[in-house]
Amino acid sequence: MAAAVTTVDDAVPALSKEQIQGLLIGYLQNARLPTTDWLSGAFIRTLMQFHGTAPLQNFGLLKARIVKNGFPIEATGDDLTNLAQQIFSITRNISLAGPRFAQTFTQQAVVLSCDASHGPYSVTSGSFSVRSRITGNRYTSITSGTIPSNGSVTVTFQAESANDSANGLNFADGPGTLTNVSENPLPGVTANNVAPNFSAVTAVAVGLGVVTVGGTPAAAPTAYDVQITTAGQVGVAVFEYRTNGGLWNTGHATATNFTIPSGPTIHFANDGGGSNPSFLVGDKYSFTSPGTPITQQGLDPETDSALLARCQARWPSLDAEGDTTDKHQVWALAASPLVTRVKVALDTNYPGRVLVTIAGVTNPLGSPTVAAVQLYIDQREEVGDLSLVAAATVTTVTATGTVTVPILQLATVQAAAKASWDPYVAGTAVAGTIRLAVLEAFLMDAGAIDVSGLQLNGSPTNLVIAANAIGSPADITSTLTWVGV
Repeated sequence: MAAAVTTVDDAVPALSKEQIQGLLIGYLQNARLPTTDWLSGAFIRTLMQFHGTAPLQNFGLLKARIVKNGFPIEATGDDLTNLAQQIFSITRNISLAGPRFAQTFTQQAVVLSCDASHGPYSVTSGSFSVRSRITGNRYTSITSGTIPSNGSVTVTFQAESANDSANGLNFADGPGTLTNVSENPLPGVTANNVAPNFSAVTAVAVGLGVVTVGGTPAAAPTAYDVQITTAGQVGVAVFEYRTNGGLWNTGHATATNFTIPSGPTIHFANDGGGSNPSFLVGDKYSFTSPGTPITQQGLDPETDSALLARCQARWPSLDAEGDTTDKHQVWALAASPLVTRVKVALDTNYPGRVLVTIAGVTNPLGSPTVAAVQLYIDQREEVGDLSLVAAATVTTVTATGTVTVPILQLATVQAAAKASWDPYVAGTAVAGTIRLAVLEAFLMDAGAIDVSGLQLNGSPTNLVIAANAIGSPADITSTLTWVGV
C-alpha cells in the first residue's frame, strides 16, 4: 500500500542540483524555446546560476549540441536564414530601408554648377549621371532641381547598382571624386560631391536639449565630442569637449553660441517641449569636420558565412564570466550587420561606464546604427551597468613621398598599389596603427622601381589612429609624387 501523502514535500519531492540541471538542459533542447543569448544576465543562464547548477563545461556541451544539430555548418541559403531567425532571433541582412534580403544603394549629395554663359537647366530623377574620376563608379540622379546660370544646386544621386563587395562593387566614393559628367549633354555644367563643413550631430543622450554646429570648419579633419558634466538649462549646464579622442577640455558653461578654438561654433538650445533640465549629466554629442556627402551607404547582402558568424557570436567564451570587453563586443557585432569593428574601453571620466566604439566597412556609421547598437546593449546589460555607444570618427590617411616607376607601367602600378593600400587602411582596427613599411611593400610589389620620402599625414613615422577613430585612405594616385623613367 502506498504511503500517505501528508506534506507538500511528500507530493513534490526535492530535486538534486544535477536533476534540476538535467531538466533545464532538456527543456532548452526543445525547439519551441528560441535560446538567443548565453551572455551573463541572459534569462536561462541566470536561472541556472540561481539554482547553483552552472558548471561551465555543460554550457559548452549544450552549445556544441545545438550548433551541431540545430544550426549545422552545412546549412545554407533559406535554411540558414530560417534557423538564424528561429533559434537566435537574428534576421538576415536587415537594411535600414527594411527588406529582409535587400541590398541598399549608396546615395550621395552632389553639387551641380553652371557657368555664367549657359543654363539654366532642369534636372529630374534619372536624367543626369555622374561618375567617379577614381573608380569609374556611376551614379544617377534620384531627386530633381534646377541648375541656375552662374549658380549651383544640390541633387541626390544613387549608385547604379547595389553595393556588392564580393563582386568588387564598392560604392564608397569619397568627397571630391564624383566629377565626371561626360555622359550629359549640358554645356557649362560641372559636378562635385563636396563634403559639408560639418557632419550631423549624433546624440547619445537622455536629456532633450538640442545641440547643433556651424561656423568655421577645422583646418584638418577633426572629430569632436561634447559631453555634459553638470545638468541644467542653457547657461547653467556645464560641458566638456575633446578633439580626436584626446583629453577633455572641461568646465565650460553651455551658451547659445560657444566657439571652439579650432573653428566650430556649438549651439545649445533648451528642449522646446519645456523639460527642465534639458541637459543631463553624461549626455554626449559627436560630430566631425568635415562631414560626408554620403547620405546612405550601400550595404552588401549578407553571405552565409557572415550570417553564421553573427549567430556564433551569440556564444562568447563562457569561461570569460563577467568579461565586459567580450560581451559588449559580441553584442555590438550582433546588433547590426553594418558593424564590423568594435573597440570596448572603460570610461576614465565616469568610473563604471563602458565606452563602445563601432565602425563598419564605410564610416562613420550613421546615427540609426548607433541607436540600434545602444538599444541592443541596453536590453542585455545587468542592473547597474552603463555603456555609451558611439561611431568611430574618421581620420583621413594621406600618404606623401616620391615613387619611381617604369613610365609605360605607371597606370598599372598605381592601380595595383591603390588596390592593396585602400583595403589595408580602411580595414585597420579602431585606434589601430597604419605602417609606412606596409605602404612601401605595396608600392614595390606593384612594380615600383624605388620609393623615397614616404610620410603619413606629414610624419615619417607610423600613424597611430586616435582612440575613437578609424582610418580612411586619401587617393595615393594623387597624393604621392609619381616619377616615370
